[in-house]
Amino acid sequence: PKLKKKVAKSFSHSVEKLISNVRYPPKQRNSTPPKLNMAFMSHDFANHPTTYLVKGVFVAHEASPDVAISVFSYGPDDGSKSRESIVNLLGDSSHGGSFYDIHGKSNLEALKTICDHDPQVDIIFDMQGYTLGTRPELMANRCAKVQVNFLAFPGTSGASFMDYIIVDQYVASIERADEEFTEKLAILPRSYQAN
Repeated sequence: PKLKKKVAKSFSHSVEKLISNVRYPPKQRNSTPPKLNMAFMSHDFANHPTTYLVKGVFVAHEASPDVAISVFSYGPDDGSKSRESIVNLLGDSSHGGSFYDIHGKSNLEALKTICDHDPQVDIIFDMQGYTLGTRPELMANRCAKVQVNFLAFPGTSGASFMDYIIVDQYVASIERADEEFTEKLAILPRSYQAN
């Protein structure tokens, strides 16, 4: 675990250096919005376990009058029913919905979409971590006040730009949290997976 944390920290520092000239400031908010605005970002909104595991979260929050959900997908559209179900649930952004397809956009273009989101994102969940298709540069820009490592990569990001990681008792040991994670732990009682 200590070596994993060291490697993750080294990688995250290289990401921060890489994007140092591509920063895009989030829009400043004039007033407190009536809803908590949460965004989820992943490469895997497709026929992939991430989609199956998180769909219930979207369904539950869409029913809440106090929470607004946005999804930023930077993976390709595989044409699957899984992706279609998320797009149908949230609505495509090109028609006023909150599913944003940022696949094929440069980091700067993607950051403009995320950081200029109206209303501003309060909490953003990175559901990729350091797995296939990751774009940590988007998180390194810090478009949200609170940034959370969630679901696909249950290990530390090693990044100063990630505030929390959602875990359970099997993924993280509270006693060793400081030596294994740079993020603060948000420990769920049964499982960190949302299924």
